[in-house]
Parts: sequence; structure tokens; C-alpha cells
Amino acid sequence: MVGRRARAPGGGDGTAGMHSRSGQANEAGSVHRRGVAVYLAAHGLAGRPVAGADPGPGAPTPVALQFETAHATDDLLCTLSDQTRLFISAKRTCGNDAELRDTIAQWEQQVDHLQPGDRLVLATAEPKSIVRHLGAALRRRRKAPTSVPSVLEEAALRELSQQLTPCKRDRILDAAVILVIDAVEPGDPHHDVASALLEGPVVPAGDGVTALSHLERAFHTQAGTAYSGDVDQWVRELVDRGVTVYADLAGPAAAAARARAVAVEQYRGILTADAGRVDLTMLADDVEPLIVDDLADQLQVTVKGRGKDKDSVPLLTVARRRTRLMINGLPGAGKSAAMTQLAARWAGQPIAPLPVLVRLRDLLPTCTAASDVTVDRLCETAAASVPARHRHALVDGLLEHVLRGEAVLLLDGLDECLDRRAVIAQGLAQAVATLPADTGVVLTTRPSGVTAAGRLALDEVALTTPTGLEVVLEQLLRHIADVRVPAADRTSWVTDRGHRVREITRAHEDMGSVPLLAVLTTLVIADGSNPPAPEDTAAVLHRAVQLTASRWEQHRAQLPGARPGPTEGQLLEGFAAIGHLLSERAAPTVTDVDAAVAAMLTARWGQAAGPAAEASEAIRRFWDDHVGVFVAGRDNRVVARSRVFAEIGAAMHSERLPAEDLSRWVAAAVDDPDRHNALLLAAQLDSRVVDELLRPGDHADVRSRLAATGMRGRAGRDIDRAGRLLNLLTAAAARAAATEPGTPAPSGTSSGGRQTDRGLGDAVTEQRLRRDGPVWPWALEIARLPVPSPLNRRRLEVLAGLPLTEDQHRVGRGIAALAAADAASRALTPRERTDVLSMLTVPLPPKEEVRRVARNHMVFGTSPGLLAGLDEGTARAAVRLPELGEDAIEPIATIAPRAWYRTAGQIAAAMEVHGHHIDVMGVAADTWRFFAQIGEDFREASRKLLTTVAALSAQDVELTAAQRWRLPLLTSLLVSLSVDKVSVSDLRDVRLDPDPERQQWLRLMALGSGIDLAGLAAEARAAISEDAAAGDDRPPVPFSLAWVWPAADRRAATLQGADEEELAIAVSLLGAESDWIADSAVGLLWEATGVPRLNEQVAAILDQELSVGRRVQVAMLSCVLSPDPAASAARLLDDPDPALRRAAARLFRDAGEEGWAEDGRERALADEDVAVRIAAGAASLHEPGQPPPTYWSCTWCGERNDVTAETCQNCDLGRPTPARA
Repeated sequence: MVGRRARAPGGGDGTAGMHSRSGQANEAGSVHRRGVAVYLAAHGLAGRPVAGADPGPGAPTPVALQFETAHATDDLLCTLSDQTRLFISAKRTCGNDAELRDTIAQWEQQVDHLQPGDRLVLATAEPKSIVRHLGAALRRRRKAPTSVPSVLEEAALRELSQQLTPCKRDRILDAAVILVIDAVEPGDPHHDVASALLEGPVVPAGDGVTALSHLERAFHTQAGTAYSGDVDQWVRELVDRGVTVYADLAGPAAAAARARAVAVEQYRGILTADAGRVDLTMLADDVEPLIVDDLADQLQVTVKGRGKDKDSVPLLTVARRRTRLMINGLPGAGKSAAMTQLAARWAGQPIAPLPVLVRLRDLLPTCTAASDVTVDRLCETAAASVPARHRHALVDGLLEHVLRGEAVLLLDGLDECLDRRAVIAQGLAQAVATLPADTGVVLTTRPSGVTAAGRLALDEVALTTPTGLEVVLEQLLRHIADVRVPAADRTSWVTDRGHRVREITRAHEDMGSVPLLAVLTTLVIADGSNPPAPEDTAAVLHRAVQLTASRWEQHRAQLPGARPGPTEGQLLEGFAAIGHLLSERAAPTVTDVDAAVAAMLTARWGQAAGPAAEASEAIRRFWDDHVGVFVAGRDNRVVARSRVFAEIGAAMHSERLPAEDLSRWVAAAVDDPDRHNALLLAAQLDSRVVDELLRPGDHADVRSRLAATGMRGRAGRDIDRAGRLLNLLTAAAARAAATEPGTPAPSGTSSGGRQTDRGLGDAVTEQRLRRDGPVWPWALEIARLPVPSPLNRRRLEVLAGLPLTEDQHRVGRGIAALAAADAASRALTPRERTDVLSMLTVPLPPKEEVRRVARNHMVFGTSPGLLAGLDEGTARAAVRLPELGEDAIEPIATIAPRAWYRTAGQIAAAMEVHGHHIDVMGVAADTWRFFAQIGEDFREASRKLLTTVAALSAQDVELTAAQRWRLPLLTSLLVSLSVDKVSVSDLRDVRLDPDPERQQWLRLMALGSGIDLAGLAAEARAAISEDAAAGDDRPPVPFSLAWVWPAADRRAATLQGADEEELAIAVSLLGAESDWIADSAVGLLWEATGVPRLNEQVAAILDQELSVGRRVQVAMLSCVLSPDPAASAARLLDDPDPALRRAAARLFRDAGEEGWAEDGRERALADEDVAVRIAAGAASLHEPGQPPPTYWSCTWCGERNDVTAETCQNCDLGRPTPARA
């Protein structure tokens, strides 16, 4: 379809408020008008001026047409390339008759709104009488006023002049033009002229008539409504209809438009090719790029001011909602990948703005001053991705979209402009200031560029961990397996590696904030080279850090302004030095960090003080600016992005220590629980650390536990070390048996003392260990130990001699059997199989249950859960299911839902490999159906709301591209409706409310929010169309747009100044079935003070059957709207209805320290009803000097209950307390 609808009345040149006088012409007139439009469009497509219209200097050509405008001269509006306009009255035949008089009347209204160069045009196919000579007379008057007109010309001009108002006569005569256009069908003279204009320059020879026929059909659908179109749209119409339009940037307007369109489509194709693409060429040479279908949907940001700053929301939605946006993210967070995915997604969506992707570092060679950064330069930089022959056309095409407000500038990496980021930011600010408000801007930077980016006044969000990072990492493993692993082994290979990746990423959750390192870690675990991928966390992370430095060495030359710098070895030792410092000191200064690195360079690399100082800064900046693991904040202090980075750095540092220094470092780390993780990582990298832990010293039990954890890797295969550790653990168990109950800290110490996922799991484990007695933790360590085969018998003897319960003995023997088989990489022996099956059939404690003691009071059961170690043993057993046989399936399936959720996931994954599905969530089918129904109810209610909004106005308003994309009016309405806070029952109720009531509500909310109804309804229709085209179960787009931005964006809807009818409707809505509608009505009326007797109308609603909560709201509103709110509230305190007294109490409480409220609040605090006292803000129900309450009224059903009753005798709601107020 060609064209866009005309804008709604209210803007432009001051004529938009005029009403069309003619409306649609009769059929003959309509056909003639269509012929005029085709004739003008042909001139526009061919880039030829309409000579008969006497265009101004430069021979401007038609570029746009609009039908049925809001102007006085309303048949056609033709805009020329110099922005002058032709206001056209189309009359099939016209003489000195009613048609001419009608045209003159229109001219007289229009002339006051003309701009220089505008023309008043009468376009007729059959000029009669004076009109036959009037065109020449007007042209002569304008072009050659001193020449002698013919008698007929003079007579025609005199007759016209006599019909014009004297004060407007000269202005009309200066602007008036008569165009004779007969172009209804082929064979008509001007139709043939138009066809000839197109053939050759625009379309192939012989296609002119076909092209015009397609335009005629398009204009036929438009002529009766307020549609408009331009050259670009006419070209699209022809191409869509199969007409060949030549592409030639240097050719006529149509050919140039086609060349731009072709270039833009190629550009879109280049961008969309990157959709979901994870390029691994820099990380793994033998692996093709990974395609993740929904990668763009997984991108998440946090938004300041949402009330829950830690809540992440989809970047796609936020970037659609906000026109100007800055994405702040540390290095490695995926900012460039996010921009690539935004561009790929939007380039493939017809309604989305055209993404103009600019890597800001590419501006550096040509932009040395702020004035060098122009919109043209940005488009040229973005166009560098297409073949050179299309580049010029693409630049023009991008500029066209940008300047029309139909594009979004994606400006990536301000921080990568280094010392020129302030200059580039200033230039960007100046360039953006020249753009239409609808042109989007999304800029990325790390924190170091935020200050410079402030010049652009963008809304700020922070990039955070993608929602599906774990899923992507597993997809990456499958992708690698397809290349490196035989088909028969792929499933088990992916399961094993996936388990290792999850263990590391879940143990260090904040590592996900650096997706690059998460990917590198996955690649290390997937490494098929010799030696095989390390199993220990420390070795994996160590290798990932090495890959980071190696990758930098290989690709240093690609960075702007890159110079020779520190070597890979120096970068790695710098990482170790920084990590060591951060593990021992919280947030050292930049100076401290540089000094530590410089000291390392001097001691280990022999550098002099000056070069070492320079290199130390470069090393710190590498791990800050380019990788983002050790980050300098605005306070000039350095922190680790994730605690694990500091810990692995400290572990790497310990490798380089001489024996004496290592001994001191281990002793200090043992004494500091915050450094235990670093110590354990160091033990995995350096077996000397285990030797130090096994030496006699202080904190023997702590050393034993740490040594046991540290030896779960390769060190455990050393028979001497394993024997010594077994002795230490046996001694520790003996000491525990002889002392009061008390358990050492669990082995998985959480990083930094935070209650992370791992930390919470450890807390639960510690509770279980304390329940299970002081010996059991040591027995578990002994059972877990991967001792060499010669020590297995001794281990079993030690376990048998410990004072444990029968269940603990069974679990201990089962874990020991699995540890022995795993350490020797062999199958279970028959005896070991028996022990494992015995472990799996240990009786389980009762399930934790939830009891509802009242409708609003739940009590959770206090079962301590599984015996510590049982879930761990079950996870290891699930891997060996084929050896254990069918007897193990049911016990494993029973234990899995009771395990800690992370272990439960491991069990389920292992069982899935063997063809058995386990529902570890343990959610009943009815529960799933309940949640599914909630989703369906919401979708149905949201779509019904959109349908109702779409019916608020039938006016045919064409939306701009930006309005169709961002839906600003509709989103504002939904925000005003607080859709982010509505309950499931609210949605269900509003879905069932009568259509007229729902329509009244939405209309009042729109008017109260100052939202134009015609534009709002048009946006709702657009949203409905988009939702239908999407064809999925997600909520309609505008609801998502309304949820993602802070409530500060919310407009307070009010009916101040509304007429009586609107106020009456709002009052009636107070009695609506839906609480959502009624709450909105309260908000609308709250500020409508000063309206006579409105408070009485509101109070009359209390005579209806309302819920208790609604009665409170309505009563408060009636008081607020009364001439004397204090007196009205005071009268309510004497009412026998507790709901009305609660309303008064809340009003007096909310008044705060205002004097008029003091007496009323004191009365409410002494009320007989507990609920009234709480509504007044009572901190206690037994204040000195106040009589005790005698009952409490239920805030749900209103029932009066004895003051000692815990629950309502009518509805089971719990008794209100001050703590719940």
C-alpha cells in the first residue's frame, strides 16, 4: 500500500484545525482527482517540474501527495522538492459556475495560511467559459505584468477579481494557478504524457501504462481517506507490484530512490546475518560461529529507579521504549555483541527503525575535533560494511531515514575512543541535537566513558548477565562436540562438560557479568587438545586467564592507537600480583596496585623503576579497560569484578613463591576464612600448598578440612599425601567424638561473606551437619577422599570404627565406594554396587510441609531435610546408573526432588542421559495448569483492553514510523493504569466487566492523563496488528513496554476541570465490579476538589454493596472532596461501620503533623476496633492511657471478632497487627 495517513488535526502551519468543506467528491470527480494525482506523481518519479504550476526558482518537482487534507483547499496537497506546496481543488469540469465559486471560497480561506512560493491550484480536465483563459491571464500577471493581455484573458481576470474579497484579492491572484489535466485513462492526453515521462528513465519502455495503473489503484484506495505518499513510497508500490524500477543514484528521483532502497535492503541483510551469531574465530580456530536463535531476547539490563535496582529487564524492550539510551557495561560484559544483536533484530523487523550501527573507534582516523563528528560522517562510517559500489547510495539512504526520524543510531564503544572520548562525545551531542526527536540513539560505554557521554543527556541502563547464559554455554558445548567428538560419544561428552561448566559458573555467580570469560572457561573445559581439559576449577580459570592474555597478544593491532606493550607473560604475572593484593587488602588504590605490579616487574623481569612504573600502569589498564576483571572506580580504588578473579590471581601468585614465603602465605590464609577459597584454588595449581596444609600447625582441624578439599583433584592420587591426610582426618573425627557438638565450617566457603547461591547452600548444609552430629562431617570427608586403591581398605576400616548411626554408615560406605571407583576410573565392584544401592535406600525424613493457619498466614515445616551427603552421593550414583541397574531408578527419583536444587539439577541431567526424566521441581500438574491459566487470563484480558482502547476513536489517523514502533500514547496510558501492579483477580474482573463500563474507564483515564484519543486508538490498532502477526503467547508489546521503565514515568490522571457528565461517569465507576477500575476512579476524582456536591455523589456510592476495602476508599474520597475534610472525617469516627472509621483513621494518619488532624488521630487510636487503631498508625495496641480494644473487624469481610481470636470466624483471615499495618 502506498502512503501514510495524514496527521491528526492539531499541528503544522495553523490550518490543521480547519474542517474539510468538500469531503469526498462524486465518482466522476474522484476519478478526475485520481488522474491529477497520477499526473503529478509521474512528474515526481521522473524528477520533472510541473511547468503549468509556475514553480519557483530551481524548478522544484513533486515529492509528496496528500488526499482529503484538513486544509480549506482539501482535494489534494502536493509538496514540491523545495517544500513549497500546491493546494489543489480538482474539478472535472469548471467554468464560471458553482464549481469555480466553491474553489474561490476555498482559496479565500486558504490564502491566509500560505507560505512564500505556495500555489492555489484549480485542476480541471474541461475548462469552460472564463476558466479556459484564466490560466494564461494569471501566468501573464505573475510573469509579465507589463505585457498586454488578450481581450479574453483580461475579461477572465476581471471576472475572477470581482468575485474575490478586496483585502485578499492580490494575494490570491499572485498564488492562483489553473492546471488543465486530463489523465483519467490511457489515451487521455495527459495520461499519455505521464506514461512517456516514466518510460526509459524510470521503468522499461512499454511499462509506463502498467506503472500508472498500479499508482491509480493505490490512489483509488487512498482518495477517500486522509492518506499521503511520497516518491519513496510510490517506488515501493511499483516494485511490490512487480514493476521494474531502475536503480540509479544519479538518475531521476524514482531511480535515485530505488538505488537508495536497494542499498538499504542490502545493509539490512548484512545486519540480520549476525542475528544470534556468536563468533568464535578469535577463540577457537576449528569451530564455526554458533547461532543462538533467541540471543537478542536474552540481553538484559538493570534500570535505575525501578524500585528494584537489581531486577533485570530485556534490553530489546527498554531500547524500544526509550528513544535515547546509554548502555553502561564493564569490558567483557557484551556491549558490542548487544549492539550487534539489536541491529540484527531490528533490521529484520519492518516496523522497527532502521539501525545505523557505528563503531565509534572507527571515527578516530577522521575526527580530531568535535565539529568533525557529523550525521553524515556517522552514516558514512556505518556504510563501510557494504560493497563500495553501493556505499554512496547507502549513505544517502541512511541519512534519509535518520532525518525522517525513522532510524536509530547505534553508537558502540565511546570508551574505546580513549583520550578522545570527550571530543567524540561533544561531537555526537552536537550532531544528535540537529536530529528529529523521533530518531533513536543508543550508545554503549564502560564506566570510564559515562561522564563524557553525559553530554548527550541519555537515559542510562547497565548491561547485566544474559538470562540464558547457561543455555548458551551448553549450546556452545554441543556445537563444539559436533566438530570434535564422535557422534556416539557426544551426549555423554556434553553432559560431563556441561556439569563442569555449571559447577564453576554457579559457584562464582558474578562471573556471569563477564560473558567473555564464561565463554573462555567453557572453551577450556571443552578443549580437546593434549593434555585434556583440567577438571579442577583453579586450572580451568587459570587457563581462561591465560587465553585472555594470549588473545590480546594476537589481536592487539586491531585496537585504535595500539602500541607495543607488556608481553603475555608480563600480563599474566601482573594479573597474579593484582589478585594477590586484592585478596589481602580490600579496595587498594590505583597507586597501590601500580606499585605492586611495578615491584613484580623489577623483581621478576629485571626492569628499572621508570619502565616498570610505565608498564605497570599498562598492565593494570589491560585488566581494567580491556578485560574488566580488576576495575578502577571513580574513587580511584581497584576492586575485583568477581571475588574469584582475585582468588585465582592470589593462587597464581603463590605458585611463584619460594618455599619459605609459601609457608608463611599458607599459614596466614588458613587463619583468615575470607582467604580459604584462594588457598583451595592454589592447592589445585600447586601441590606444595597441600604439603603445607598437611604439616603440623595451628588450626589442625581447619587445615585438615582444607587439605581434604584441596586433594579432591590430582593431588589425591599421591599415596603418601593421601595417607597423611587420612590420618589427620581420622584424628579429627576422634577429637570430634570426644568433644561437645560443633562442626567446622563447610568446605565450600562462600566468597566475600555474601549469601550467594553457593553460600545459601553451604548454610543449609551446615545446619544439617550440626543436626547429624560432630563426627559425621569428618566421616564425609574421609568417604569423599579420592585415595589411591591401596588405601581403600584402610578407609573403610576407619569409617566402620567411627561412632555413627546406621544410616550414616550406609551413606558413608556408598560415597566411599563411588569415590574409589571414580579415582581409579573403573566400574563398581559387586560389593561397591551393593553399598551404593544401600545408600540410596536410606529412609528419608518427612517432607517439609506448609500449613495455612490463616488466609494471610503460612507456617513452613521444620524438617531438617536429607542426611548431609546423601544428595551428593545420589548425584554420583546417577552417573553410574547402567552399573547400578533398574533397582536404583526409583530411589534416585525419590531423592532428587528432596536434594538441594543445584544437586537436584545434576541428578536430573545425569538421569536424562540414561533416558529417564525426573521432575525435580515436584510441582503437581494442577499447579502447572493454574499458572498456565494465569498466563492465559492475562493474555485474554490484555487483548480485550487493547480492543477496547482501539474503539475509543474511529478517526483514521496515520501514525508516524516512530509512533507505530514506540506506541508512546498507549504505553503512557498503561503506565497510568499501573499495569505493573495489577493482580490476577484484577485482570480477571476487568476482562468480565461490561464493555461500556470498560470503555468509559479507559476513555476517562486517557482524558485524565492528557492523551489524545484518536492517536491512542490508532496505536492500539497498530499493537493489535503486531500482536496478531507475532502469533505467540507473549503479552502484547505495549504491556511489556509499560513494565520496563520506572514509575516516575507515570502520569497522575486527574479530572480537574472535567464536565459534569465525565465526573458522573467517574463516580459511577466507584461501584464497578473490578477493583482495578474502581481504584482508577478514586485516583481520577481525588484532585477534583471544589466541585459542588461531588462529595455527596461519592458518598451515595456507599449505599451500594461494596467490599470492605472499597468502602474504605470511597469514604476517604468523599471526605477529601467535601468542603471541610477534617469535619467529614471526624463524623465518620462516630459511624458504627468499622470500614468508615478506618477511612477516617487513615486520613488523620496521612495528615501527619498537621494540627487539624491531631484530635481525630487521638480518637482513632482509642477506638474499640483493633483495625481502626492500626489504620491510625498505632505502633502498639496497649499504649499508656488508652483503654484496651474490645474487638477486631476483619479487613476482608468486615466480620467482628473477639479481640483474642487469631483468625476471622467468617473467612479465616488472620488478625491485623501493627507489624502488618
